[in-house]
Amino acid sequence: MTQAVGRLEWADGEVRLAGDAGAGTVRGAVVTHAVFDMRDTALVQSNKGDAMMSYVQVRGDETNSPAKRDFVLYCEPYETEFRPVFTYEAGERQYARLSHIGRRGGPTLALVLYGPCWVYYDRRVPERAVLIANPGKMDGAVLAWFSRLCEGAFAQWGSGALIVLVGVLMLILGMLEISLAVWPSRGLVGK
Repeated sequence: MTQAVGRLEWADGEVRLAGDAGAGTVRGAVVTHAVFDMRDTALVQSNKGDAMMSYVQVRGDETNSPAKRDFVLYCEPYETEFRPVFTYEAGERQYARLSHIGRRGGPTLALVLYGPCWVYYDRRVPERAVLIANPGKMDGAVLAWFSRLCEGAFAQWGSGALIVLVGVLMLILGMLEISLAVWPSRGLVGK
């Protein structure tokens, strides 16, 4: 989509744009064709294990080339923002919302896509909900899990934590300056 989505709704078992915005949406197809060749092991090793020989992606009439060789994660331009849609049930009604957690240029690692997630909502106004980052269980590569955990923490709390960190740093520096003014050092006096 060319702009941020206002509201989403759950209807007939699928997520749609709410109101008049959903009436004119057209779904497009992205066709990706990649050729991998593992027969020449020396060539694959010289490419650092990359066996992709050719890659073409077509969106409508436009051909894209990936920003990096990993076309699954980087097939979109950096300007493209990925924000997952999540659904939840409150009372008897099903809701769908756009997550505030996301990433530019590729899918986020902070959430396990198509998996269970943590959603907190206001019981009085169930339309207001927040999706919490969930890196999943720590299985397999520990470094990959830690990367998902860090991306989720910074996506969820990064800007607020940065403001608090700068505030604490300024408070410490201010207290240090006040302590030097109130209790000046006697050992640093020159002769």
